[in-house]
Amino acid sequence: MTFPSEEFVKCPYCGVLIPESSIYCLNCGKRVKPRTYLSKIRGLSIFSEAVEILSKNLGLVFLVFPGMFLYLFASTVTLMVVYAYSDPIWIDDGFLSWTLQSLIWLSIFLIILMIFEGWFTVATVNAIQMDNIRIKESFKSAIRKFPMLLKVALFYCGLFLVPSAIILLYMLIFRRLYVTVSSTLVYIFLMVISVLFMFLVPLSMIKNVPFKILLNEAIERFLETFLMDKKFVIIVAGYYFFFYLVSPFIFANTIFLLLHLFLYTIIVLARILYLKVNFALF
Repeated sequence: MTFPSEEFVKCPYCGVLIPESSIYCLNCGKRVKPRTYLSKIRGLSIFSEAVEILSKNLGLVFLVFPGMFLYLFASTVTLMVVYAYSDPIWIDDGFLSWTLQSLIWLSIFLIILMIFEGWFTVATVNAIQMDNIRIKESFKSAIRKFPMLLKVALFYCGLFLVPSAIILLYMLIFRRLYVTVSSTLVYIFLMVISVLFMFLVPLSMIKNVPFKILLNEAIERFLETFLMDKKFVIIVAGYYFFFYLVSPFIFANTIFLLLHLFLYTIIVLARILYLKVNFALF
């Protein structure tokens, strides 16, 4: 019995000749053809797929690690006002200097965070496509996209300052503040904007369009996702609320920190994977 001859190509990683139809290199084991999805994946399935991809690309955790810390700092700076201004004496002592310092640090954290977000967005796209995060190439892509990432950072900076501005206004008028109530409202607000704009950074790295168009598409993609897959949105929202709720205690326990790090990586991966599987954006 004879088989039709098959053409051979070189593996882009190790250079060994492999059959053209191969998905993985027979020599080095690396994926040589992009991952494809014939049907949509929703709900818990998208997270299980994200875990499967992460198991082959654990390097993503190290990229997400600094980003998660920066996210914690950015949210903490916003919450600093809540706790600092809970004492009316702050209205009369250090009011302007505290506000200015918070604004400066928040801006710095968010700009650096956006660079990291862009970096591991591209690395995640590469991991989803080819099981190869390509750290250097991903970082170069983030640097090339810096002008757009800067606009995203400034946009987030404005959003993060909203709860602080409301709290300060309340303090100035009523000269008092209930910390528990105000901090809970801040957590909810941060969770809402994190979920509402969860596709903003991924889209900014995938598409070359003006910021206004990018922002509109991010909201449209979220609304489409909410309408067709509420379970996915609820899981992401639940994670972010939990993330902000326990953020002051994350550094207290190493195991808890590592668990949070892996959960954060899976959430990031799932968001980007959702754009590929259900919207075919890359």
